[in-house]
Amino acid sequence: PVVVPADGYLVLSLKCDPALNGGLEGAYCYETTLGPMNPGFSLNNEGDDLTVRWHLTTIDHVSWTADDVTEGASWSLSDQAMDDVSNDDGTNWCDANGEYFSDATTSLLGTPGTANGTCP
Repeated sequence: PVVVPADGYLVLSLKCDPALNGGLEGAYCYETTLGPMNPGFSLNNEGDDLTVRWHLTTIDHVSWTADDVTEGASWSLSDQAMDDVSNDDGTNWCDANGEYFSDATTSLLGTPGTANGTCP
């Protein structure tokens, strides 16, 4: 299981190698080449969902489609919508607006390991 502390933040990363992740070292890496280290978990840019559970109780759930995804930008919940009702409203989600990595060819947006900003 992946444990997130109360009022905490956790970085999930596709690639396990920080050099391939804009310098990020994720608390949990879900690269599909890990075999038994990855029990079928992935986040799909074409549409997917993520459910947070404690034992058999669903704490929260979010779904997205390909229309919600922008290459190079994390999908962020507005810092004004951090409750279990507001986070179900798609208008409270947006592309992250903080840049955490850039080089000559790439700019990556997100707030890894810290609070999100406010969605427009």
